[in-house]
Amino acid sequence: NQFSLPRTQAEEVIEDIEEQVNGTGRIKRQAFRDKWYTRRLWSEGVNYYIDPSATEDKLYVFQETGCWSNVGRRGGKQSLSLGKGCESVGVALHELGHTLGFFHTMSRHDRDDYITINSENVKDDWHGEFTKETERTNYNYGLDYDYGSVMHYGIHAGSRNKKPTMIPTDVNHQETIGSEMLSFVDISMMNDHYGCKERCDPKISAQCENGGFPHPRRCSECICPGGYGGRTCAERPRGCGDVIEATTSWTQLQDTLGYGT
Repeated sequence: NQFSLPRTQAEEVIEDIEEQVNGTGRIKRQAFRDKWYTRRLWSEGVNYYIDPSATEDKLYVFQETGCWSNVGRRGGKQSLSLGKGCESVGVALHELGHTLGFFHTMSRHDRDDYITINSENVKDDWHGEFTKETERTNYNYGLDYDYGSVMHYGIHAGSRNKKPTMIPTDVNHQETIGSEMLSFVDISMMNDHYGCKERCDPKISAQCENGGFPHPRRCSECICPGGYGGRTCAERPRGCGDVIEATTSWTQLQDTLGYGT
């Protein structure tokens, strides 16, 4: 079988082979090895890039106690800590979200319409994580509250007694709060925040459907919400689901989730 790799990944594979041949093999990471992976996740959907060269304003990523970052650009050398236990892609995306200007989703000024905070279950040193912003400090560009945002904690975050610290108003989200990956709303809001959507002239850009919007760097294509694909978000994403025709009689459908084990 044949397969191809992007140049950066191919170079790392060659590097691994050379190190094994030379007897200097490092401990391999089990996860994806692309060192720019987290940067690409944001940049593929958001019209910005991080220049690795030194500038007066820079982001200093280092290992200190805990996972933390200031909210928004501060200027100069700005710190972002990924300490022990913070090594996952989801945590890095979350902290970069803070650096780029995002508060926690559960800190939105309108959060009480969507979740209830169980303060009695919150650890003493975690109460600050659940501070609610005001309309003056928090603007959400008209986008709905997103239970699946990478900026949303899980329901047991900061719990002192293993009981939920948050309860969703919509019980359908009881087990699906938070995410390790960027949601469509995350990407859409970041594009709004930096004015990236304005780069595409609506007269000549893709006419996106189902809530999608033109890609800021490829205005003839759309960035689509989950469940939609194609150039205008009017199609089913490749490899996702199937088309089933309804009939006037009952039909039994059978399928297998996962690996069937």
